[in-house]
Amino acid sequence: SVFFAGLYEKWRSGADPAAGQQLVERLSIYAYSIGASQPLVVDESMHIALGTQAGSDELPSPVRAAVKLALDDGQVQSSGLYRAGAANGAARYALVVPLRQAPALHRAVVVFAVDPEESLFALLRTSPVPNASAEIVLWMRDGDQVVALNDVRRPVAGMPYPRLPLAGDSLAARVLRGDIGTGTKIDGRDYRGNAVMAVAQKVPGTDWFLIAQVDS
Repeated sequence: SVFFAGLYEKWRSGADPAAGQQLVERLSIYAYSIGASQPLVVDESMHIALGTQAGSDELPSPVRAAVKLALDDGQVQSSGLYRAGAANGAARYALVVPLRQAPALHRAVVVFAVDPEESLFALLRTSPVPNASAEIVLWMRDGDQVVALNDVRRPVAGMPYPRLPLAGDSLAARVLRGDIGTGTKIDGRDYRGNAVMAVAQKVPGTDWFLIAQVDS
């Protein structure tokens, strides 16, 4: 929207100091309509110019990387799912959207925070058929481990987001290594070591794999 970009330029150039607050208010309404919150406007120096954290340079590293890409190529970027703080911290997700304007003007992007707990994870907890052991888990590789992105139904050792060795024989590790294919029924051991039947699918445009399983 060139309207949003115009408000930012008026504020940034000093032509209309009130335009910055108007921009934040309009972006907040838009964020609500897409199920996001806490819109931040980040300038070309990776500085939070407008929003609840205005004046700060503190962006989580996955968000910072997405901001840099969006500033460089002018395309919408995603932070991917990441954890806030510790390995078992709450999951976070951000969309980074460039403000559309002439190249000669000040560049900026808008960061929309999305809470996967309220949307994606709630959906993954549902099952098309009643079954006490049915479960859907998103997995991602993290170095020499595979990590569950959403909380599992039966935490192991108090860990709602299991981390397993990539070199191990768990179903998730075998899928992410490419040892077994996707889209067909597979058998193996889940994150608890239990025998399960499952189907795995790669999520397009991400490095995530979704595994839907039921105890054998």
